[in-house]
Amino acid sequence: MSEAYHNDPWSSGGRAGRWNHDGVRMIYLASTPSLAMLEYLTIKGSVVGQNNWYMITFEIMDEHIIDDLEAESLPDEWNLIPHPFSTRQFGSGWVKDIDSTFLRVPSARIPIEFYSKEHNLLVNANHSELKTLMRVISETSFSYSLGMKGTPA
Repeated sequence: MSEAYHNDPWSSGGRAGRWNHDGVRMIYLASTPSLAMLEYLTIKGSVVGQNNWYMITFEIMDEHIIDDLEAESLPDEWNLIPHPFSTRQFGSGWVKDIDSTFLRVPSARIPIEFYSKEHNLLVNANHSELKTLMRVISETSFSYSLGMKGTPA
């Protein structure tokens, strides 16, 4: 998480992503720190090595309220780059329905076979009960160690 979001981890810039259109507020989380770091690295590239980042760990008060997107229901092109319209349409519709707060989805950065072990979590930033269903439990500052020429590994 960048410095801007570190100061308000509940915020969402509303910028378009794989699962939302521009202007639709959604928070993206990952099930493991390594997956979160991989997501940022593959999206931002080596520029991540130039900044300080924050890993925010959240606790969801009741795991039973997390909905799952079944792998069989994914559109064929769900993991293409750039992000396909179909996934943005699906996720934006999910946010606007406000029926649920959390939706487990596969990461486009790792093989779908790992979905049961590692995944991303979409958070409906518009849900009125969000701050009672999820809380921040830790924050860790870190830098990417990319092992680039002239930098310590």
